[in-house]
Formats: sequence, structure tokens, C-alpha cells
Amino acid sequence: MGQPPPDEILERARSQIAAARRWGVAFLLLLAFVLWPGATLAWKLYAMVHGLVAQKHLVFLGERTRPLCARNLGIYSNFLLSLGYLWARGRSHAAALPARPLLAVLGMGVLAMLFDGVNSVLEDTGRAYLYAPRNDLRTITGALFGIALTPIILLVFNQALRADPERERPVLGWRDFGGLLVLNGLFVAFAHSRLALLRFTGEGG
Repeated sequence: MGQPPPDEILERARSQIAAARRWGVAFLLLLAFVLWPGATLAWKLYAMVHGLVAQKHLVFLGERTRPLCARNLGIYSNFLLSLGYLWARGRSHAAALPARPLLAVLGMGVLAMLFDGVNSVLEDTGRAYLYAPRNDLRTITGALFGIALTPIILLVFNQALRADPERERPVLGWRDFGGLLVLNGLFVAFAHSRLALLRFTGEGG
């Protein structure tokens, strides 16, 4: 296969630079919000999630309520953990889909969160539901969704923005998936153990 013409190479480079700039601006805006002085970390988290979820869905650390939705805690924390794990495993340039059986397993994780979410909404709205919703289940199913989301985001990023994507290498293999289950399972257990280490408030000194 021959080299693409110079004009096409230049246009690809321009598209990649423009996309990188958009990602950079979004990241800087988020970083500015997190680091903005004069407000506690607890208040910033509260501002991001308050009103989006019922108060009983928030994470409790000891006797104190934290402004974190249990399901979002599972989704976003485990997405970041999974992304870091796959990066460390050398998948940062991988750009091929996982094997179909593994995709099916990932899809089951997405369905598990959807099922638990619908059951939770039924309970919140006073309708008949299948089982009593719990915050630990919200975090677990959120974690499964976060694990499933990670290879898809990585695949799209590498195919769209990488100059040298490894198109024959899957973004996720069975061994990686097993490692993600162990890593994220430990995080969920730790997050719901209510250890004193997690009692951060961002208030005072």
C-alpha cells in the first residue's frame, strides 16, 4: 500500500491537532474547577452531583455523607483505574476490538448496571421493584460499566488521534480483564469499608 499524498497527510495532522486542542481545553476547564481556590473539595463534588441523584444514593463514610453518588463513584473511579492499568500493560497504542466472547462479557456488565439502575428507579418512584437497592450494588455495577467503557474509549482515542495505532492489537485481552476485575474489586471493597483513610473533607487544615 503506497504512501498517501502529502495533502492528505497534512489534513490528517491538522485534524489530530484540532482534536487534541479540544481535549486539552476541556481538561484545563475541569482542572481549573477542581483547583479553584476558596471552596472545599466537598463543596466542589457537591456542586457537580447535587440534584442529579437521590440523597440516599450518596456515599456514606462513617457517619458523614459525602457528595458522591455511589454509582458514579464506581463508574468514574474504575474507569480511571482501568485506563491506568491498561496503559501500564502496554495497551496505550492498541486499536483493535477485543475478542467477541470478551465483548459479550463486557456487555453483560453494562446490562447489569442498567438492570440495577432500573430497579433503583422503580424503588425511588414508589413502584414495584425486584430487590432492595443498596449503595454497594450501585458501586459494583457502576464499576462493571466503568470497566466496559474503558477499552471502548481507548479504542476510539487510539484510532482517531494516534499517528501510529497498533491496529492488530486488541485493547483488552482475557488476562487484562482478569486483572481489571481484581484491581477494581479491591477498590470497591476498600471504598465501602469506611476506613478512616477515606474520611477526607477538604475542610480546614
